[in-house]
Amino acid sequence: MPDPLALMAPAASLIEPALLLDVLRLGHLAAIAAGIGAVIATDLTMLRWIGLPIGTRQGDALEAAHALIAPALALAWITGLALLVWRTGLQADALSPKLMVKLAVVTMLTANAVLITRGVRPTLQEWRGGRLIMLPLGRKLLLASAGAFSVAGWAAALILGGSAMVRTAGWDVLLPLIGGLYMAVLAATLTFALVAHIRWWRRRDTAVWMAAE
Repeated sequence: MPDPLALMAPAASLIEPALLLDVLRLGHLAAIAAGIGAVIATDLTMLRWIGLPIGTRQGDALEAAHALIAPALALAWITGLALLVWRTGLQADALSPKLMVKLAVVTMLTANAVLITRGVRPTLQEWRGGRLIMLPLGRKLLLASAGAFSVAGWAAALILGGSAMVRTAGWDVLLPLIGGLYMAVLAATLTFALVAHIRWWRRRDTAVWMAAE
């Protein structure tokens, strides 16, 4: 098997190794920043429009966010794998807990992107003209879960990629930190979705009862 570092030698010989490393790092952080920014903006947009009919404007906004998130995820993979090869030479014993957790996080982000493509986007297209708040509970929870995993995943990637404190952290620090982040975001998002669903159905039942009188 060819040495991965040897494969990178032609590119590295053209510029200073330190500069190439900085370019990879900055590209990686830029991808993560773009991803988390687009995800948070999309989630806030969904919350603002939760009681409005889904129309062309909403659909266009979500498509624009997807058009930014997908390349950001691809760039995060490309720069992340390049940094992985640079630092470890793909030697298993050189993989730190931080690198393994980060690989798991980006893999979950990718799986969540597939869920959004195959589950969330078709749901929103099917529900054109309807209101998000009127979605069945199961679909509300699907949208909420996808949004929560996106926010938690990009936030975890930002922490792992930008924090010096976790650079040498072990499993005893990383698992509670990243696992706790996922659980906290998911719990808060699902709780909000459940409360919104219950409140809407109560108002609906009250309106029906008053109309019947």
